Amino acid sequence: MQTRTQQAERLRADAGRLEDLQDRNVTACGELAGQQAAIDLDARLTAFGGTAAEAQGHLLALAEQASWGEPEWTAACGVELDRVLAMCFPPGAPAEQIPREIAGLRADVRWARAAGGDTFPALHRALRTYLAQTEQEDEYQRQRIIRQRADRSADLAAAGKGLAEAAQAAAAHRASVAAGIKAKLKKVAAQFDRLDQEYGGYGAALDFPEPEPPAEPDKPWRWTVTPKWRRAEGQRMSPYNLRGNTAQMDEKAVKLVCAAALAGGTDRPLLLLVLDELGRNLGKQHRTEAVALFERIGRDRNITVIGALQDDMERYAIDASGLYVKLRRSSDASPYNSAPVIAGHDGNAARLALLHDWLAGHYPAAADEELAEAAR
Repeated sequence: MQTRTQQAERLRADAGRLEDLQDRNVTACGELAGQQAAIDLDARLTAFGGTAAEAQGHLLALAEQASWGEPEWTAACGVELDRVLAMCFPPGAPAEQIPREIAGLRADVRWARAAGGDTFPALHRALRTYLAQTEQEDEYQRQRIIRQRADRSADLAAAGKGLAEAAQAAAAHRASVAAGIKAKLKKVAAQFDRLDQEYGGYGAALDFPEPEPPAEPDKPWRWTVTPKWRRAEGQRMSPYNLRGNTAQMDEKAVKLVCAAALAGGTDRPLLLLVLDELGRNLGKQHRTEAVALFERIGRDRNITVIGALQDDMERYAIDASGLYVKLRRSSDASPYNSAPVIAGHDGNAARLALLHDWLAGHYPAAADEELAEAAR
């Protein structure tokens, strides 16, 4: 009987002890559940980006941090947070670029790099909010850049296509222009050769290689034309700039300008204007021949020649020309735009009168009176 009583008391004591242990375990479980809820494991797992098993493996692999408690982890988190703050807001960053909340929390006396307390979570939340907003802005800017890049790529492709089409059109236009230039120069060369052989020469030609097109569209496309002729029977063509006879140079110049006029291909009478004072460096005989050649070609080809001559060339022009009309200023002191004085010789004097009347109609009355006075 006594033994049963002792066993019952022992069992009751064990039951009481187990109940106390159960109560303590329930309390500890509640505390752990509260701590677990406080640290928000689900959010941390989401931030980790892996599974719970992977997170557990990662923590177990941290040999040094395996024995850390809350103070050590808080200090380490504080150091990392301080580093992130320094990366987001480098030293010397303007104050207006730092959000007020973050600036205020950084200046809090309770925040000192690794300190905990209430400031750390607040600063962490503020920084996380700032980074989230920055991420959204960056994503918006990234999408905007992608759209702009796509638009500009399309514009660039369209511009490239337009450029290729413009290049083709320019090449076709340039080829057409080059063909026209070469065709015209071939006509001039043919006339030049014909005139040279008909009027005492041995044949002449023009050398006009097609130049490379300019690199820029606003640059001129310069063609070089080199006259050449045979200086004696059976010789090869020599370019004009080969040192030679000055009289021969002027003779070829007469033929070349007449050839250029004839190459126009019109049946109407031609008017040829020569302004280079032909024959000024020649002797008497060659001067006469140079002016006479103009007269002969002009008469045969129906070309009227108007030229600028020095005074000492006048008598040669009169001797060689069937019609000679001279326009001069009334004096060296008269304005250049004043009416000229007309002098000349012609079997039909009415021509000079007609020319005088025509010129007089293009000047004011005062100039007309001066013109009439000078003519008298």
